[in-house]
Amino acid sequence: MVNSWIIPGMLKWLSAILAGTLLTLPLQTSQAAGPKAGTICNKLYQKQTYAGKRYICIRSGRKLVWDKGVNLYSPSPSPSSSSELSPSPLSTLPPVAVTVTFDNLIQNEKNISFTAWEKASKVILASSAKNAPVNIFTGPKTTPLFEETSLPVSLVSRLFPNNEEAKTVIWIRYGYDDIAWAESLVKEKLSSSDFEQITRNQGGALAPSNCESSLKICRGSYQQTGPSGTALIMQGVPSVSGPYSPSSDPNFITGQLEAHEYLHSLQRIPMLNKNLPRWAPAWWREGSADWVKFASVNYLDYTVYKKSLMDSCASDCIKLSEADINEMLSTVNGESLAPKFSSFLNYTIGSQVIEKLVSIKGPSIIIDLYVEMGKGQSFEDAFNTVMNEKWADAIPILSQSVFDNLHPSS
Repeated sequence: MVNSWIIPGMLKWLSAILAGTLLTLPLQTSQAAGPKAGTICNKLYQKQTYAGKRYICIRSGRKLVWDKGVNLYSPSPSPSSSSELSPSPLSTLPPVAVTVTFDNLIQNEKNISFTAWEKASKVILASSAKNAPVNIFTGPKTTPLFEETSLPVSLVSRLFPNNEEAKTVIWIRYGYDDIAWAESLVKEKLSSSDFEQITRNQGGALAPSNCESSLKICRGSYQQTGPSGTALIMQGVPSVSGPYSPSSDPNFITGQLEAHEYLHSLQRIPMLNKNLPRWAPAWWREGSADWVKFASVNYLDYTVYKKSLMDSCASDCIKLSEADINEMLSTVNGESLAPKFSSFLNYTIGSQVIEKLVSIKGPSIIIDLYVEMGKGQSFEDAFNTVMNEKWADAIPILSQSVFDNLHPSS
């Protein structure tokens, strides 16, 4: 069944934001008060958005109460100048946007995050979405935790105003009880050549590859593009209840996952059907998708952007030495890191590295690198073209900058 894509009334003001106009949420003088953390609610896992936060009804002892809420897209002053923006509470000194080069990257560490975020925010505010309509299908037994898929898709589209996008997007959302339904639907919606190639790429299973049979849960997602140029996004949706419920995970309830997967569809276009021997390393591919999900979803709120980026790196990244980061970034051939490294570092350290590069050249470099590789250049040569810096020379600078950001007192 195709979702109707109706954006709830509580998100009407966001439609104006997507048109490039900022509005202030009107005072709700004639309406009942919104949810407040710790107050009684009526239905377990009920969701409600109020004053820029998404609240979920959770169980506390024998009572049902609203959780503390997760920030969504809270409006804030336009970042036309850094002085208009509220300083991040994560730093004792307000961050400012600065001119960043490889020569001064390390010295400017405290201002790198703000500079990268502001560059992304300005692009989104100045752009219009140009993506084709996304055809969304949701399993009959599946309840998504985030409904407004068109919103993060539009934000990612606006972040890359000069890049080509897929002409057709098929988005299939399904839980564990809808695996068979999803397998049947994807075969119906794809051409035979697209279905055959994507099936090979996924090792023969399109829907089950996002699921864990031992836990009876689907929570993975992936994006693939067939030779016709049709972009397919298969999204496993975990149950809103049960021991593995991600009902308070921002990745599942704020549109971050949707932004991440849609960015992958943009990465593939410059290299489609060219039988190139090499792609960008996995840490570039996944790190850029993770950075984009933080920057696009939080393009009006630097504080949430910064916290999201640092929280994602709070466990595995902190354990790495500067030499470890250097070794990881030296992996540019193939999909895999050295066995000593967790594959999750592709996302976490990768997004940290991408932030540094965006602070220097802006967000366009994320797709520009694929454009150059689509012309037949190696990753190293494409990096030199896009960043005007040799990759071998950039590695130690980026490694120290990332390490310093994760260990500010060292």
